[in-house]
Amino acid sequence: MAGTSSGRSVDVKSGTPDTPTTTNKSTSQPKPRKKLSPAEKTAMAALATLIEDIAAHKSKAAFKKLFEYFAPRLKGYLMRLGSSEAQAEELVQDVMLTVWRRLRFSIAARLPLQHGCSPSRVTGGLIF
Repeated sequence: MAGTSSGRSVDVKSGTPDTPTTTNKSTSQPKPRKKLSPAEKTAMAALATLIEDIAAHKSKAAFKKLFEYFAPRLKGYLMRLGSSEAQAEELVQDVMLTVWRRLRFSIAARLPLQHGCSPSRVTGGLIF
């Protein structure tokens, strides 16, 4: 590469100006969502039912199942992000307590669960 009087660099072998390659991230499309298998759909429906039970009936048994499902996943995720085990456990406790409080006092207590309804819709639009 050699400089030119215009300040642009030129490839010495070919004599052509170097043009930096740029990528336009604004034109990249989001990845399409993966289609759920029947087993995954069943699992999602079961989680939605647990959320409804917590919201509508303040079900501690349903919350325990929800906690047992999400706590280890959330803890592992937090630890992969760099949290210590103690920090991750405390954050999981805080998050799950927030979930319990929001579900108990959400609009969802007055909404019936409809098939095909997403958990965010079941919780009255509350997203955690």
